[in-house]
Amino acid sequence: MLNRSLIKKGFLLIASILLLLGFGFNFLSVNRLAPTVKPELIAKKVTQPEVTVISNVPQLPEAITPEGVGALSNGNTPYLLINADDSNFQHLTSPGPIRLIYYSTTPSFRSAQKLVRQDRQSKLTGMSDSTKLESQRLTGTPLEWQRLGLTFFKSPLPTKPQPITPRQLSEAIKDNVDLQIIDFRPTMPGVTEATPFPQALRWMPHEALNNLPKLSKEKWMVLIGIGSEDVQPIAFEYFQKGYVLTTVLDGGYPAWVNATDR
Repeated sequence: MLNRSLIKKGFLLIASILLLLGFGFNFLSVNRLAPTVKPELIAKKVTQPEVTVISNVPQLPEAITPEGVGALSNGNTPYLLINADDSNFQHLTSPGPIRLIYYSTTPSFRSAQKLVRQDRQSKLTGMSDSTKLESQRLTGTPLEWQRLGLTFFKSPLPTKPQPITPRQLSEAIKDNVDLQIIDFRPTMPGVTEATPFPQALRWMPHEALNNLPKLSKEKWMVLIGIGSEDVQPIAFEYFQKGYVLTTVLDGGYPAWVNATDR
């Protein structure tokens, strides 16, 4: 009777030991096979999704003609004309791929050129951003754009003579924009004074209307006086007669000297 009891206890003890050994072996096997993953790495993968940098996208020429924009319309290529001189208008966005085309409402095109270069030098992180590589600057004048029927959110055609800053005039001269500069500053009788503006016409205010047929309606015109006010009446007369690209140097000749030292 005693032997049976001892045998039974021994059997149970052996079974318990084997069971513990088997459980421990399985536990060690699972932990050995499972990869070690740090919690911070998991968090990093969740909070920082992969970003694909766009590269090797062919770039279009920096400038596009009004006829080129017209061809986009005929070819059903979507585009958006953006006024580079209007800081609020610059931030308009449109869903999907679309060609961004900047234009300037002054004789100087530097503001539009600057935005194009900013777009092309920006870091692109998605296919929607890749349209920036195709942004362009519209050449020509508002008259040409209107004649070709280009689509604008707001007409770029001036409604009155526009002011032009000394900086904008200096930029336009350096960039060889085809300008008609008229220097209306008075001179002493019998004294011929050269104008400091390249290829400028030197007229007296009373000669303004008589010489009007010598001017082109298709080119930007810049009127220069001692100040802005003395040539404003001439500018409005020119504008009313169809010279809608008429501008007045803001501050006149003194502002030009202060801004350019010449």
